[in-house]
Amino acid sequence: LLGDKNQKFYMNGKFDKITSNYDDLVGILPNVLEKRLPVILKKAGNVTIAGNTQITTTSIHANLVMSSALGYTKSKFTIENMDQSDKAVYKGFVVLDNFNVGTLLDNKELSKVSLQMDIDGKSFSEKSLNTSVKGMITQMDYNGYNYKNITVNGNFTAPLYKGTVTVNDPNLKMNFDGLVNLSQRENRYNFKIKIDEAELHRLKFVNDTVSQLKGDIIVNVHGNSLENIHGNIDVDAITYTNSRNTYLFDDFNLNTSFDENRVRTIRMNSPDITDGEIVGKYKFSE
Repeated sequence: LLGDKNQKFYMNGKFDKITSNYDDLVGILPNVLEKRLPVILKKAGNVTIAGNTQITTTSIHANLVMSSALGYTKSKFTIENMDQSDKAVYKGFVVLDNFNVGTLLDNKELSKVSLQMDIDGKSFSEKSLNTSVKGMITQMDYNGYNYKNITVNGNFTAPLYKGTVTVNDPNLKMNFDGLVNLSQRENRYNFKIKIDEAELHRLKFVNDTVSQLKGDIIVNVHGNSLENIHGNIDVDAITYTNSRNTYLFDDFNLNTSFDENRVRTIRMNSPDITDGEIVGKYKFSE
């Protein structure tokens, strides 16, 4: 650790318990860590770590258990070229237990997450991120609802996710295959989903206490919520039940758009029902 000026930095650590935080680590090794540790790690506060790790100025090999203000983490991974965020290479697995991802990412809709995930990727830079993920999200607090049993197998090329997601939650049983692009002011969704069961009220999407959805859907839309979403939705064999009635649709196309005054137009084309449109200003949540 304290060699002569011609030696490269290397640390091999094995410890039962060590507690530190971002500021302490940077203070101890400013030349090594100040420009390499993401500032976002400050949000973890004091971090207690057990395990072993080998660290150089360009790599980390680690097998660690960590607890912090954000939650519990277990991981085994390697990172190479960590001094070059756009060329970094990493591989390993991570386990999160009630880890507050929402606080870490400043996302108010997302809260605590528990998962087991294999990760294999390149780059920590948003422009060149290319990471494959495969595993299980056992629980995830999102928009006031705790989702359970989500299987993920896909690829992130930030801010785009392409792959499959299978949800086996008590209030949502669904298969997803497609992409989600978060690169613009409004999110883009282009995917196919098969919904065996969706309790929309329990999932915090609508106020009607009876709101059930089943069927196959192809989605190509932009938006951040039901209130500003626009684009095309093709539906096959859909069943929707609310407090007033049950609606059956074998085949129809739904297009929603806004004009310059934010007046919404919803056009429906269905051989089994009718062709028509609805124009006005309204909210789905009402």
